[in-house]
Amino acid sequence: MAKRSRPIDDVARELVAAMPTFLPRYGRWISAPEPGVSLSRVRVMMALRAGPQKMSAVRKELGVTATSVTQLVDGMERDQLLVRQPHPTDRLVTLLELTPKGRRTIDSAYGKFEDRATDLFRTLSAAARKELLRLISLLNRRAEGGS
Repeated sequence: MAKRSRPIDDVARELVAAMPTFLPRYGRWISAPEPGVSLSRVRVMMALRAGPQKMSAVRKELGVTATSVTQLVDGMERDQLLVRQPHPTDRLVTLLELTPKGRRTIDSAYGKFEDRATDLFRTLSAAARKELLRLISLLNRRAEGGS
């Protein structure tokens, strides 16, 4: 077992244990009102709302492996939510684009997801929600390599 560079406190240890259980539960919680539309699918469709995107850019946006994004896109393409398009100048690049069905799906689903997430966050006081947002932003910056 590798030696830690500094000791981990009890709260940090609890956070390490809690996050992997919270994140999937959060995804299931907000997905509940829209059967068949997972949080991952919503994130892909949100990334494509503004127009076609490189598959590699969507992968990076989701923070998943190439295999994971390929499997996700395969299912979404099968369900006619998006299409793969060749890049006009780069044969090695695949573009993803929402279909009309995909656009209707995200237009319908996103409001439900947002309402459901808002309901969950209302468990916290306004001050606690503001602090949670600040802390998540801080952790996101640190996880991206910033300070």
